[in-house]
Amino acid sequence: MMMLALLSMIALTTGSYNANCAAAFCPLVPSHRRLLLRLSPKAHDRSVEASQRKDDMDELSKRLGPVPLLYESDGLLAVNKPPGISHHDDPTSGSPGFLSYIRYLQSQVTETDLSFPYKGRIYGVHRLDKATSGILLLAKDAETARKITECFKNKTVVKYYVALSGKKPRRKKQGWVKGDMARSRRGTWMLKKSASDPAITRFFTAGLGELTGSKEEDGNRPRTLILFRPHTGRTHQLRVAAKSLGLPILGDPYYGDSSGNSPTEGNSSSDIFHRTYLHAAGLHLALGEEQVTIWCSPPFGHLWDTRSHEGGYISPHTRKEPTEYEKCIMNIMVKHCDCNELTSVCTLSLEGTIEQDHPNQRETEKVT
Repeated sequence: MMMLALLSMIALTTGSYNANCAAAFCPLVPSHRRLLLRLSPKAHDRSVEASQRKDDMDELSKRLGPVPLLYESDGLLAVNKPPGISHHDDPTSGSPGFLSYIRYLQSQVTETDLSFPYKGRIYGVHRLDKATSGILLLAKDAETARKITECFKNKTVVKYYVALSGKKPRRKKQGWVKGDMARSRRGTWMLKKSASDPAITRFFTAGLGELTGSKEEDGNRPRTLILFRPHTGRTHQLRVAAKSLGLPILGDPYYGDSSGNSPTEGNSSSDIFHRTYLHAAGLHLALGEEQVTIWCSPPFGHLWDTRSHEGGYISPHTRKEPTEYEKCIMNIMVKHCDCNELTSVCTLSLEGTIEQDHPNQRETEKVT
C-alpha cells in the first residue's frame, strides 16, 4: 500500500502514471501463480494425450493380445512379434509401436492374461517389418544390447524366415537373389541388376498343392512355401526378393499382385487375408558363452492352419503334434539349413521330442 501511495504522489507531481511500472513494483497476481496459469493448458493437453494413449493401447491389446515369450536368459529376451505393428511409434499418426506395446503389457497386473512376465527395462536391438511376425530379440541391459548389435553388424546372427505364395516357381526352385535395392517412384523398394552393395538372400521352395485341398490355379490359396536365409538386412528385402522370383507373398499390400496375392480394390484385406504371410521362424547367435537357438513355428493367420486327417482346421495354438504345414517347414529346414543348432531343433520337433515353441528350447534340447 505504501508503494501505491508513493506512485500516486509521483503521478500527481509529474502528471503521468505508468501502469506497467506499477505492475512491476506491485504485481496484482504473484509470479508463481501466473506461471501456473500459463502452464495449465499444456497440462490439460498432456492429460488428453495420456487418455488417448491409454485408449489406443487398450484397443491394440484387443487386436494383438498377449505377446508370447520364447526365450529368456540373464540379459536377453526373445518374443513372438505379431504382424501389423511397427517397431517404433508412428511420428505422424501417433500410433503406438511394438516397443511401446511391450512396455504397456509390462505395466499390467501380473495376474492378468495380458501381463508380460519380465518387468524390467528393455532395449530394442533389431527390427522386423510391420507386416512380419516372429522372433524379435530384446536386451535387458545396455551391455547385452551392445553385444547383440555387434553380432548383427558382423553378420554372425543366423536367421530363417518362412513365407507363403499363391504362385508356383516358374524359374528356379532354389538359389540366390542378389542385387542393389533402390526406392521406386511409388516409394516402395525394388531390386536392381547392379551389385555395388547388394542385398543377398538364399531361398528354397516346396510345393503345397496337397495341403491346400485344391489343385486349381487360385491366387488366394497358398501354393508354395518359401524358406528365406537372408545374408544382409535391408528394408523389405525378403518381400522384394519374393516378388523378383515371381512368388509374391500372400497378403503383401505393396509387393503382391492383382491376381490374389494382395488386397485389390473392392476387396478388404481382412476379408481375404488376415496378414502378410511372412514369419521369422528361426534364429541362432553366439552371445559370448551363451549359444542362443530359437525356433518359432508361425502361429498367426488362418492360412497357417492346416486340415487334420478328420477334416476341419487345426490351430497351432491348440495342437499337440506338428501340423502338416509345420512338418513341411521343418523338413525343408532340416534339408537345407546351414546352422547345425537349428537343424537339431527342427529334427527333434519333427520327432516330437521337444515341445513346439518352448520358451527355452536350447536348454530343453540338452536335457532330451
